[in-house]
Amino acid sequence: MLGAVGAVWCFAINGLSFIAVIVGLILMRFPPHTSQPRKGSVVEQIGVGLRYVRDSTVVRTIILMLGVSSIFGNAYATLLPVFAKDVLHIGESGLGALSAASGFGALIGAFGLAALGDVKRKGRLLLLGYMWVPIMAVGFAFSRSYPLSLGFLVLVGLGAAAQPAMSNTLVQQLVPDALRGRVMSVYALVFFSSMSVGSLQAGAVAQMLGPSAGVALGALVALSFAVGVAVFARSVRQL
Repeated sequence: MLGAVGAVWCFAINGLSFIAVIVGLILMRFPPHTSQPRKGSVVEQIGVGLRYVRDSTVVRTIILMLGVSSIFGNAYATLLPVFAKDVLHIGESGLGALSAASGFGALIGAFGLAALGDVKRKGRLLLLGYMWVPIMAVGFAFSRSYPLSLGFLVLVGLGAAAQPAMSNTLVQQLVPDALRGRVMSVYALVFFSSMSVGSLQAGAVAQMLGPSAGVALGALVALSFAVGVAVFARSVRQL
């Protein structure tokens, strides 16, 4: 689309695609729910959620792992235009194909998770996803072959679908009903803010050392943190 009709129509079609999401939300029906009366001010309620995250080793570790991965492990997505233009020399259509490859892998990963259902050993599957993505990202960083780069991005997307989905599921299952909204607010804050910080650091490293280093160094940081959790955080591994 970018190569054929330009960026304006890409943004317009992307905006229109949200209509389907909005319709889906409107059509959802839930059983009646009675909210518990609030105790304390909003600030106090936020404090309760933050203290729960601080005191729960498992929830804190999952959210930290998500944050580190978002800051350092997603540099490949930020730098895709640079790889398309300056590394692989494939232009706008090639950039679209790179993005589509990652999305195709994520689609396969999402269907795979759905097929697994209520799989046991969620902790090990979570850790596998957090290690798989940076390893494949390093492969993409040093690839100079267009087909090989597409293959690495499919594999990156495969693991990238498992990371936030499994993290989200585990946090919501572990947190008591009364605190779920506040804890998921912390989760969302870390997830979205760390992505922005990650784009900043990826661009800075790429400007100093080149795009391959921008992806590879961040991926190695994310991989090291995930390995550390796998080795030392037994409570997460045994979920």
